[in-house]
Amino acid sequence: MLNMLINRDAAILMLYTAVLSFVMAANSQPLKGDYCYFGIPFILLSNPSRLSDQRGIPTGILYRFESEENWEVQAGVVYPFENNGISFVYGYRKGKDIHKLSTGFNHRVDNFSVGSSFNLEYDAKSLSSLSLDVAAGHRKDDFSVSVVLKDIKFTDSGSVKLPSLNFIVSGPVNHFRNSVSYELSLFTNFFENKFERPYPGGAWRVRYNLERYPSLVFSCGFEFFQNADRKYETNFGFSLGMNLRRGVSVFGIQGGYKNNVYTGNGETFSSVYFNPTEEVDNIAPKVKLTYNNHERIGYYFSLSGEDDKRGTGIRDWILVISKYPSVNAEVLRIYSGGSIVPSVIYWDRRDSDGNYREEEVVYARLVATDRSNNKSFTEWIEVRD
Repeated sequence: MLNMLINRDAAILMLYTAVLSFVMAANSQPLKGDYCYFGIPFILLSNPSRLSDQRGIPTGILYRFESEENWEVQAGVVYPFENNGISFVYGYRKGKDIHKLSTGFNHRVDNFSVGSSFNLEYDAKSLSSLSLDVAAGHRKDDFSVSVVLKDIKFTDSGSVKLPSLNFIVSGPVNHFRNSVSYELSLFTNFFENKFERPYPGGAWRVRYNLERYPSLVFSCGFEFFQNADRKYETNFGFSLGMNLRRGVSVFGIQGGYKNNVYTGNGETFSSVYFNPTEEVDNIAPKVKLTYNNHERIGYYFSLSGEDDKRGTGIRDWILVISKYPSVNAEVLRIYSGGSIVPSVIYWDRRDSDGNYREEEVVYARLVATDRSNNKSFTEWIEVRD
């Protein structure tokens, strides 16, 4: 009897696992997701606020095939610089015989960023449509929250068509050895002449990246939405790709399949991805400095320094103790080291020559430099008894 119960529970667990695996193996529409576009980590078309988060100069070509009469090809490039980013995309859709041009721009201030992209569609005879995407986002480490107004269209009469409103949350799953990221998006669409209430939808996507080279990249997920007839449609899909590295350059290929449960239509897609300088690191390390004093012994400095997860690592660090808060002031003592920043340093109030200093107030600053020469430093802190 006990064995029967155990076998039954095991069968139920296997069934739940199989169902969950099917659901997670869902939508590779990774090109519509926030984390994968031409193999690029973040999409530029659905979320232009993420352009400046790109590394290197990601470039790619996408081909989607539904039938001989209905296929699409796109080519795009993203160029980030300082706290800004720009993008260019060209696409052609067979069947409707439509060309599409898109350009985006993004500006970031600290962890906040705003961006927009201008989209133009035209056929051989005339201009089809003009639309604008506007986005704002907040990013901390690799966690991101964004709001996107997509497809703000301008009609022939001069009016503006209500856009699609998208709320996107994405980030890493830190409990896995390799790189696992997720994206949850909720959106509402507005169809022409049917503004009485929005058409809701959502999506859940997961991306797994084996952090060895050549590395395998697997993404899956699903999405659901209401069509213009107020009927729900669901897409399931998955994709598999491989990235190859040579020096600082990365080359990747990807292929996948998507199926619409409501219509039964499916499409395959493939993409080629190239980034000539993916290893470019323009993010400075994070540093922090505090102290505690002892009446007879001296001072204990608490140090903290670490590089960004996607950075190249800390190369060296320096703790400067100065008579005044200036780089031109008399330096009393310097402590320095390599890639590991110590958590505590003790200063016995003696300068570099071994002389005991009796100043009531001195100043200290921590400086750290990573292997890409990005430097960060704390403000001068006032050290007193």
